Amino acid sequence: MTEIELLKEWISANPLAMSVIKFVIVLLVVLFAIQFIRRYIMHLLNDKIRVEIEKTKGKIILASATVELIRIPDINVNLDSNSKV
Repeated sequence: MTEIELLKEWISANPLAMSVIKFVIVLLVVLFAIQFIRRYIMHLLNDKIRVEIEKTKGKIILASATVELIRIPDINVNLDSNSKV
């Protein structure tokens, strides 16, 4: 038997192990994709920040944004004629 035939036989005998191997492969692909995207964004941001600092001749202008959420409380009013307030 060749190695390929042995591998096919092992896969058919161990379907759970093959599922685990597929999961690990997919997980590794996703992790490498995330790592690549993070590195690309990091370099892109560094380049944009450098260009903006060069435009202002070394002066750094900081800006911030504040988001405020306001919730109106619920008001329960009882309009029964029997109740006295």
